[in-house]
Amino acid sequence: MIIKCSRCNRKVKVDFANSETSDECCPYCGQVFLQKDRERIRENVYFIKHKLPQIIVAIVLSIFLFSFIVMICKK
Repeated sequence: MIIKCSRCNRKVKVDFANSETSDECCPYCGQVFLQKDRERIRENVYFIKHKLPQIIVAIVLSIFLFSFIVMICKK
């Protein structure tokens, strides 16, 4: 997971999956990533894994429904 450091504004690749108890820190400035950063990353992962596919399916189905309605109206 890539996170932006709040102190030096550099993007850092962090693996929070294997470090639940230990603190991860920025290799450039030493800023420790807080629990709120971990929670935000978990929320983003949840959204990408669970909500994004549902949104994509809803958009595709609405496009098909709209095209079907247009096709019926043209007849």
